[in-house]
Amino acid sequence: MSPEILAQYTGFSKREVKRFCKNPEVFFKLGYDDLSKLAAGLNISVEQLISLD
Repeated sequence: MSPEILAQYTGFSKREVKRFCKNPEVFFKLGYDDLSKLAAGLNISVEQLISLD
């Protein structure tokens, strides 16, 4: 999925999505609500999104 499409699904800007993907420190500072939006956009659970497997 491209950053543009994920941004449309989640309500984040394309720039924010790219930033989450490039910088793990930024990603792991996200709150549960933001992680829920990303997980819903990817059609996975929050637990799957944050797992290191």
